[in-house]
Amino acid sequence: MTDKKEDPIIITITGPDGDERDYVQDTVIPFAGKEFAVLVSIPEKEDSEEEPDIILARIDRDENGEAVYLPPTDEEYDAVADIYDAMYEIRQRELRLTLPQFFCAYICDRIGGKRS
Repeated sequence: MTDKKEDPIIITITGPDGDERDYVQDTVIPFAGKEFAVLVSIPEKEDSEEEPDIILARIDRDENGEAVYLPPTDEEYDAVADIYDAMYEIRQRELRLTLPQFFCAYICDRIGGKRS
């Protein structure tokens, strides 16, 4: 059996200040007939000890079927954040990692090691 890794989905988000930041799609959570992406910031420097930013985005589709990432409503955010927190707690217990260790390991795994 071959363990095939999926290519990571990298999303560039422009913040309110106009700065762009890259995020990797951690997981997609279905809720209320919609899909929500958990996006984890990719450190700008490989040896960064900064805690990653985590954002939730609702995945809609444009007229071409391409994914469009939009802010969820407050109700959607609260419900999906609760689901993700429960998922994270289970994974963290299984791996016994701190939050920064968990996300560094996850991001390195998803983007294939070192970032150029």
